[in-house]
This record gives sequence, structure tokens and C-alpha cells, in this order.
Amino acid sequence: TATKITDKSSSELSQSSLSRSTGTAESETSGGQDGAKDDYHAKVLALLQQNKRYPRASRRRAEEGQVTIVFTLGSAGDLLDSQVHTGSGYARLDEAAIKMLKQSAPFPPFPERLTEPWMKFQVPVSYTLSAG
Repeated sequence: TATKITDKSSSELSQSSLSRSTGTAESETSGGQDGAKDDYHAKVLALLQQNKRYPRASRRRAEEGQVTIVFTLGSAGDLLDSQVHTGSGYARLDEAAIKMLKQSAPFPPFPERLTEPWMKFQVPVSYTLSAG
């Protein structure tokens, strides 16, 4: 499941992006295991969004781009592995995406309904400067 995390500046969380990624309470109860998985994904994305920072040097140099990170979480919420799947073209932005991931760990444990021992995520992280 790929879900986009966007950032217009390092100090501004995009409320619309964050609210879209937090899920709804009813999806877990009405959707069974898929609903529980969707809710867990939303929690992971919200935690990533909270720890996202736009590197100051990248901002000064007007570096923008999208980094796609791939990572695996264990059922206890531990970060098992991570890597940059597709780079942004700027090492600083790629490193910032991995740093965001590591600062977010450990993640919450999987809900009891999810019986998988691990889950793999592919998440595009956008770094875009606002005009003005």
C-alpha cells in the first residue's frame, strides 16, 4: 500500500494530509482484518508525518523531490529493515526520509486482529517548498 506524505515546510504539518491518513474508528469494526490493517497503516503514516522534517540546507538550496521508502515492521512495532526504494535526486532529502522513519520507531504493536508476523510498507515522501 503506497500512501503519500507531503510537506510544504518543515514546521507546517499538512492538516488535510494528516487527517486523511488517520482513518476512522468505524473502519476497524466494519472492515474486519482489512479495516484493522487500514487503521494500522493510518497510525503509522500519522506517526511518520509527526516526525517529518525538511532539511534546512535543502530548503535554502530549493531542493524538492519525492523519496519512496520501503520498510518492514514486526508485529511488536519494531523496525526490521528499511531502505530508499526511489531517491529524490538529493541525498539530504533521501537521508531525511530515513531519519523520519528511524525517529518514528518503535511503532505501535499490531492490533490483535492482525496475525501477520510482519508487514511491509512502501511510502512516498514528498518534499515541496511553498511559493510565498
